[in-house]
Amino acid sequence: MTTTPSGLRSLLILLTLGIYALSFFLPAWHDSGPVPGYEAFFMGMAYFIFVPFSIPWFANPLFAAAWICLACKAYTAAKTLGITATLFAASFLVIWQPWQRGGNVDWGFLFWCIAMVSVAASAHCLQFLTCQYDELARRALLAKQLRWRSKWDAKPHATPQRETSTAIRESE
Repeated sequence: MTTTPSGLRSLLILLTLGIYALSFFLPAWHDSGPVPGYEAFFMGMAYFIFVPFSIPWFANPLFAAAWICLACKAYTAAKTLGITATLFAASFLVIWQPWQRGGNVDWGFLFWCIAMVSVAASAHCLQFLTCQYDELARRALLAKQLRWRSKWDAKPHATPQRETSTAIRESE
């Protein structure tokens, strides 16, 4: 049985989703003008048929899968998917190279990448806390068992008397 503070898990889930949503409303990059995050999202979907240019966009479904795994307490899967989503998101800088086209990345892109990192970091923290809580629960259970055992050993227990030896002596 794994236990984590559900309030902390809910807070981290909402925080990662909030950062991701914020990236949609900030400018993602400047080319001939500012490109908002939601426009960059839909442009990535439009470039879906041109596979090399759509690789960074695949960070979005990976983020969604990581977020679902985080909500379902599958922390190892969420961490792996979050790291993979971060790498896919960062590949935008290598594939598109906006600085060579006279543009640059802006806050929306940075918050988009931070959302990818935050889902992986949240999964890692919750996995660590789960292990710590499980270890504390195991130790508490062991201490409780030891207390019961010491109480059991301290009580005088009625042991069956050997009446056969006295019965044998009386019959002789």
